[in-house]
Amino acid sequence: MGELMDKNNFSIVITTYNRCNLLKKAIDSAMNQTMPCEIVVVDDGSDDETEEYCKGLGRRIVYLKNEKNKGHSFSVNRGVGAATGSWIKFLDDDDYLDSRCIEYCSEAIKRVPGSVICSVKATTTDKDGRRIRFTPQIGEGSLIKVEEEEAHYGMLYDLLPFGMASQVAVQSEAFLKSGGWNPDLKLADACDEIECFLKVAKYGSVLFLNIPLVYHVLWEGNYNDQISYRRKLERNIIIKEQIFSLISEKYKAATPSFSAFTYYLSLWWAFLALRGKRFKEALGIVTAARFSYKGVILLLNKIFFKELAHKIDYRRVFFKWSKILLIGNYLPDKQKSMLRVAKVFQDSLGKRCLSLRVSRPVSFFVKSESSTRGLNKFLGYIDKFLVYPRSLQKETRNADLVHICDHSNSVYVKYLNKPSVVTCCDLLAVRSAMGDFKENRTRLTGRILQGLIIKGLEKASRIVCISEATKKDLIRISNYDDKNAKVAYLPLNYNFQRLSTENAKKTLKKYKFDFNKPFLLHVGKNNWYKNRVGLVDIFNLIAKSGDFLGLNLICAGDPFPKNIRKKIVKYGISDRVFNFVEPENEEICALYSLADALVYPSIAEGFGWPIVEAQACGCPVFASGRAPMTEAGGDAAVYFDPDNTEEATKIIVDAMKDE
Repeated sequence: MGELMDKNNFSIVITTYNRCNLLKKAIDSAMNQTMPCEIVVVDDGSDDETEEYCKGLGRRIVYLKNEKNKGHSFSVNRGVGAATGSWIKFLDDDDYLDSRCIEYCSEAIKRVPGSVICSVKATTTDKDGRRIRFTPQIGEGSLIKVEEEEAHYGMLYDLLPFGMASQVAVQSEAFLKSGGWNPDLKLADACDEIECFLKVAKYGSVLFLNIPLVYHVLWEGNYNDQISYRRKLERNIIIKEQIFSLISEKYKAATPSFSAFTYYLSLWWAFLALRGKRFKEALGIVTAARFSYKGVILLLNKIFFKELAHKIDYRRVFFKWSKILLIGNYLPDKQKSMLRVAKVFQDSLGKRCLSLRVSRPVSFFVKSESSTRGLNKFLGYIDKFLVYPRSLQKETRNADLVHICDHSNSVYVKYLNKPSVVTCCDLLAVRSAMGDFKENRTRLTGRILQGLIIKGLEKASRIVCISEATKKDLIRISNYDDKNAKVAYLPLNYNFQRLSTENAKKTLKKYKFDFNKPFLLHVGKNNWYKNRVGLVDIFNLIAKSGDFLGLNLICAGDPFPKNIRKKIVKYGISDRVFNFVEPENEEICALYSLADALVYPSIAEGFGWPIVEAQACGCPVFASGRAPMTEAGGDAAVYFDPDNTEEATKIIVDAMKDE
């Protein structure tokens, strides 16, 4: 067991008495944790088959048995004393754990050093496993941190219900300092653990993990149903009295006297008794209580305004398994590269978070298969900027983090009430609107939209740029704090690798081209910055240089527009320039594997994926000597000035001759 505990810091302490049939499920859930941990079972003097069953498990558990029944508190303290973990997870014998419980608690604790309590949500079920209810959410987000002074005030007003013992894990050292569970506590039933947690909270911060990781079965005739409302009131008063003595100076002025609070509790439990049709008991509770005007006000606030106290300071902590909402692109815009980016995030983040949902503007006024040109462009604006924000606000309610996959959707940041991350792929459209590129003039509506995009970016919690060049553009043209802007290179969206000549040709068999002939390759769309016009100019000079008369050019991507087709005819190279329209990734991989080189003459880019894709397939690269192409290609590419066609031709020809 010692070797096991070197690898983790958790012990699960299970207490039991004459409930072997229930205990088995509790132990099974502890042994099936995704993060192995020590299991300590304390038997409070059972005379059923509990001892035989536990001893039959051998070294998989630590089994302790009291000589006689000494009570729950004594058994818990004994179990913690025998445990070797630095953290203790309590588990009653009639409850059981989700298999990820210890792993999630461990990750939460790592996120917040100095915490001493970690409480999780519980799911209450009937004996057949049907869900009845969840315990309430604490704050917003998957993981909430509450400091000690906030914790006691929150517990007084039930803003921070720790719940039953099985929901809670405590730091072993803090538990021992607190003195553990008090077996001598008056009305100890269901009070001993809360009294202990109050004392433990003095030693550090408290964590609430808003994920249901514990199951509590509601059995017929359970103890809580058997006791009277008066006894429940008495238990409640004992606990609140303990809490009152721990309220910090920060909240004392906002806290009523204990007599007023006691009267409020009496009224509240009388109200619950009435709701449970226990009229005589309700009358007895009210008549026995000492009247307090402030107590009445507290009750009215509780019933009608659903609040009793000032809001406490919840600190949301980003959790490894948080709930993430991805915002993708409007489908009619047909931005295939950005749809691929969203897919990359969806595939990678989906394995690392509790839940991940993808949201995007619904194509209500424009059919998803339609283009967004002419009237549809303005109808698309209605879908994106008038209709979608309303639904987006609802979708963000259950998210811890919103990730906008394309910076052009940063206009939605102002509608978010959650932390946001924006992936900024490039700011070429913004720069065009500012007049940086004479090749691409922007109309008034475009300039307005790009201005809104910049304003949205400036409100984002964090921005991740896909290249250093894009980050420099961001800092230069916006007021964004560069401390919150990071650079992270996107992974390839396909397993690009060099294929054998035979396999590559098989993959490309549908194309009418003799792949035994040499060819240069370009991969990209017709966007102005891809500079396909410049590419044809360069290839024309290469084709007529006399050195590579048999060389061809394959352009993979968009179909040629009219101006490029005319230029190809004008140059008389129609029989040497081929257009492979929208090839699949495996076909692009095959083209990289067979090509003599990739030529990438872009005027500007956000990063330049084809450069890296080609290099992954062992294909030489000739690219523009500008950032971020130089960033993508590094020392492995040959660079040229895309504005100097003759010089670019010479560089490419000389390099190919050297080969």
